[in-house]
Amino acid sequence: FDGYRALALKKGGEVSLLSRRNNVLNRRFASIAKTLQGMENDTILDGEVVAFDAEGRPSFNTLQNHRIIAQMSCRASSEGTL
Repeated sequence: FDGYRALALKKGGEVSLLSRRNNVLNRRFASIAKTLQGMENDTILDGEVVAFDAEGRPSFNTLQNHRIIAQMSCRASSEGTL
């Protein structure tokens, strides 16, 4: 697929999304992190974050666009403009 390899870990009630280089992806993919809060503690998922285009095909471009929008949203939130 055309996506980001990621580990999702839930320990002590906290979810962490980590890249293959151990970068935290929670802010970049906040909706995924929030959804994974429903996992049981001490759960580990190994997979890939993928976005699909309008035709249902994996699209790295769509994923990059999501990333840019998430970064803008995080910046606006930290600046108090949301």
